[in-house]
Amino acid sequence: MPNAFLVRSKSRTEDYFHNDTKVVEAVSNLKSVPSDTDSNNRFLWSSLSYDQKLLIGGICLSDLLSSISLSIMAPFFPKEAEDRGISITTSGWIFGVFSLTSVFMSVIFGRLVSVVGTKFLFLSGLFFAGGCTILFGFLQFLPIDPNNNFHFLILCFVLRVFMAIGCTAYNCSSFTIMSLEFPDDISTAFGITETFVGIGLAVGPALGGALYSVGGFILPFVVVGSIFWCVVPFTFWILSKRKDWKVEQKKNIMRPLLKSPMLLVMCFVIFMSSTVWAGLDPILEPHLRMFSLSGSLVGLVFLLISVTYAIASPFWGKLSDRVDDANKLLIAGFFMIAFVLLFLGPVPISGIPDDLLWLNIICLALLGIFVSLTVLPTYDMLLELAIEAGLQKCSSTYGLVSGIWGSMYAFGEFVGPSLSGFLMDSVGFQWCTIYMAIGCFSAGLLLFFIKIFEDIKEYGLTKLQMEERNPLLDADTQMKGFFGSYSI
Repeated sequence: MPNAFLVRSKSRTEDYFHNDTKVVEAVSNLKSVPSDTDSNNRFLWSSLSYDQKLLIGGICLSDLLSSISLSIMAPFFPKEAEDRGISITTSGWIFGVFSLTSVFMSVIFGRLVSVVGTKFLFLSGLFFAGGCTILFGFLQFLPIDPNNNFHFLILCFVLRVFMAIGCTAYNCSSFTIMSLEFPDDISTAFGITETFVGIGLAVGPALGGALYSVGGFILPFVVVGSIFWCVVPFTFWILSKRKDWKVEQKKNIMRPLLKSPMLLVMCFVIFMSSTVWAGLDPILEPHLRMFSLSGSLVGLVFLLISVTYAIASPFWGKLSDRVDDANKLLIAGFFMIAFVLLFLGPVPISGIPDDLLWLNIICLALLGIFVSLTVLPTYDMLLELAIEAGLQKCSSTYGLVSGIWGSMYAFGEFVGPSLSGFLMDSVGFQWCTIYMAIGCFSAGLLLFFIKIFEDIKEYGLTKLQMEERNPLLDADTQMKGFFGSYSI
């Protein structure tokens, strides 16, 4: 970025040097930020139009279904796969291929948004994901033969890949739609949608287990896929009301952004947030075995993380749109995650027993809150980075930013479980959480040093402009004193 962390100081600098042309030019490349007088025009649910409320509702419902489809088969698929002679490692790859596909498709769909349009990409992705979800359930009718599971295995991978393509298509377009509809309150709108992502991740396993117990392997997928298809005409009706979105296609839009060194920093920040969130999935249940909890209680522990994430998301999103510098939120969030992870282990040198269930519950609840804090500001900050790189606020830019964000987040969802599972087998839960804490602390420390560097740079610029202005002030004072000594 480098000025992404200084945007809030622009208005104060311009007010101080409002008569100095050079200073105004020096800060003119900073992104304009709404002043405090605009606070009354901020995002308020009561101030939204009926169509805007419907739009948010449709996108939230789609995000809910997306997260449910991602997590619904967690309680029963590993057993079904094992019955067909598929190893746990291969079963994990079937889960992970969803995120791996999203890594690549997010960037592609980010570029396609301005070509095919946000509405078409959203609706087609929703329809495609629903169809693949239904088809996945029909894998039940393939013959069960542990010695010949090739067809079942291949179709699992293929359908999960196509399911990911559909979900990525409408997720990417939904980011663009929300950015076009609420350009001044992106983090707030993002926080609302992320609430339903958290609800979906919490409800998905429970819903999948319940439907599986009633109707077997096919029922969870047919139910969720059918709901996908039922939502398509509803969202088509909602999106048809919005005719004021300008879809602009621009060439070579990514090149200016790639030249910014801060792009790598933001990608690393998004990656770390997602890695911590997803990295607990394969290691938490083995860790909780020492407490001899029932399956339902273990499910409630997993539910706790998603619930606190969902509850905290609207608050952090709104706060991110209000604070002068969202970078401070990221720094605080990563440091707090690192601190909580050290107690979740707990770190061996602390002397804290590792069999305290209440401590684990508190730490997991706090992790959901602080992971949400590190996720919510990142999309808006990445958009600020793109604007500072010279990109315009248009659908092409929003699509590009949503593609990069989605790709990095999906990459973390893929790497997190893979790496944490390896560390769990190699060094155990305690050291696994320590390594995760080190990664989060490194991200927070990196952002902290960048903040210090930018503050020093801002101070140097201000001091330089004051030194250039002082001779003019002295001359003006002398002239006033000279003419003031004569009575006219």
